[in-house]
Amino acid sequence: MRPGDSMPLAGSAKWQALNGNDPRKLAAVLHAALAHLDESTPHAISTRFAHEVAAQHRQEQALLKETAVAVSAAMSSTGALNQHLPFCTLAARRTTYATEALTAEEIRRRAARSWGLTDHPSTRKRAA
Repeated sequence: MRPGDSMPLAGSAKWQALNGNDPRKLAAVLHAALAHLDESTPHAISTRFAHEVAAQHRQEQALLKETAVAVSAAMSSTGALNQHLPFCTLAARRTTYATEALTAEEIRRRAARSWGLTDHPSTRKRAA
């Protein structure tokens, strides 16, 4: 028996009109209490929370997708994407024009030059 069929909902006008000894009155109250207990279990709470988190994630993903489409359309309309080569082209060029392997000394020399670590009197350490 479900509430609303032959058993009125607990607290409704039909339920209040029932005689105090009517078993349907007690059944409606018990059904409401069991529904409340079922909704308050850790599993039910975690399931509701998981659905809320999934819905929020779907909204964020939709917003990211819309933003990416808008940015791509804006870049395409201004011609900004025409300046960049696709990754496959860049990868092919890297394998086509291979450079020689650098020695450790050459790597140190280039690093020192790029960071401005040149020998200068103000940066020299004094001998002890």
